[in-house]
Amino acid sequence: MAVLNESSVRKLNQVVDLEIKAFEKAILSAINLIINRDVSNTLSDLIEVDKEKAEEYIQGLSEWIIYLTKIKASEKEINNLLDYTNLTPSQREVLLKTLPTYRDQIRRVLFDTYTDDQPAFEKVEWRLDMQVASRRMDEELIPRIFVNISTRNPDSTLNKNIMETDYATLKHIVDELGLALKVSEKPEFKKLAKLSK
Repeated sequence: MAVLNESSVRKLNQVVDLEIKAFEKAILSAINLIINRDVSNTLSDLIEVDKEKAEEYIQGLSEWIIYLTKIKASEKEINNLLDYTNLTPSQREVLLKTLPTYRDQIRRVLFDTYTDDQPAFEKVEWRLDMQVASRRMDEELIPRIFVNISTRNPDSTLNKNIMETDYATLKHIVDELGLALKVSEKPEFKKLAKLSK
């Protein structure tokens, strides 16, 4: 999922310089790129801007259009999200007027693109193996941790991946997952999660 962050906001804020007609063409170009994967008509051909700048505009708009299409939010909630940007009221109006027209097509494309061949998490099992005794005094007793991660493919076949890891790596993974959970409990992320339901 496209996640909005400071970088996404920065990219979208670059489009603020565009006049309303150019902004509308930029939105339609970004939507055309998402739906048709069409890069033949570049934005730099439609408005007076160099190719590098046009690509930045398209990238920023595409991220936001994809995000706003994925979440099921009302116009008011989308406006609240757009408060984090520097879009002018007329640019917001154009975006909010154009988005519903293409929302279903974009969702279909995104669903086909991101869900067809992606495996889904099934379960994790782990086992700790440790040598209890050794005949040699200088032999180091190192615990071995085996992790079995099961995923399910879209065709319902089950994949099992068995990996051996050490304690430090496993602890790092657990710490990172714990940090992700803590971050997701912040009020602003709860609001985004609520919007995406």
